[in-house]
Amino acid sequence: MITSKRLLAVIGIIVIVFSLSACSRKTNLNSEISGIQQTPSTNANSEQIYSQEANKPFEYIDNEELKRLKEVIITSINDHIWYNGEYSPFIGFLSQESEIELYTRSAAPSILSVYFKKGFKGGKYEKGNEYFYVVDFWKGPKGYDNNIAGYFVEDVPDKIENRLKNEGYQFNKISNIKFNDLIEPKFPEMQEKEKAIVQEIKKALPSAINSWGLKPNTYKVYIKKFRNTDYTTILIIENHNGEQWLGEVDLSKTGNAYIGRLNKVEFEDQKYSAAQYKKVSLEGYYD
Repeated sequence: MITSKRLLAVIGIIVIVFSLSACSRKTNLNSEISGIQQTPSTNANSEQIYSQEANKPFEYIDNEELKRLKEVIITSINDHIWYNGEYSPFIGFLSQESEIELYTRSAAPSILSVYFKKGFKGGKYEKGNEYFYVVDFWKGPKGYDNNIAGYFVEDVPDKIENRLKNEGYQFNKISNIKFNDLIEPKFPEMQEKEKAIVQEIKKALPSAINSWGLKPNTYKVYIKKFRNTDYTTILIIENHNGEQWLGEVDLSKTGNAYIGRLNKVEFEDQKYSAAQYKKVSLEGYYD
């Protein structure tokens, strides 16, 4: 089995690493920011948060459901690459076409796993090597999340198929998917509901800044734009010295925005992602 690290999410920055120090840092960043995990392939945090609201097993996926799912797959892969660049393990998906098989598991009833039958070249940390991917997508009360919930890779199809068989995956449907060239993530015009969520995030800022030990200061704050079917977004806090911190914001509950751990931006992949997030963010100041 091949192991990996990271994101997302920053949602996004998952990767297979070649040193113990890189592996440790990427694993932490993955779970704390992007929510994307390599193994196991379920997003444990999402399952815990939403299991009471969406814990129904998938039925056989009809054509309408499949159409919606493909849109989410294409969007989430595109966005992950755009936010993470060459550090994204999915960079080889661009402009490619693949047969896909859809799987479910009783152990994670709100997760749909997509097996890409074509091998794709990985990103910088995969050294451009080709792998076969199973990527997880989570379906909650608002529909499919636009962020990747998890994934695992193997270097040959037989290893993927053995894992699917031995780990309780159940076949659902087969289809094809085609990825486009990379584009900047698109967001609809913000409605009253989304504007109210932004205000909730601003209200939660003092507690988050205090909780994670940031010194009293004037901070420039960036809130990444989000879609009405998104369950999380990204927060960037920057001080007058240019130091930055990244955090994930839970959008699942109205009236109680929760800002997760703030991680200081120190490494090149983090700096790249932070710069990309800022391009599609609302910005303002917090004293």
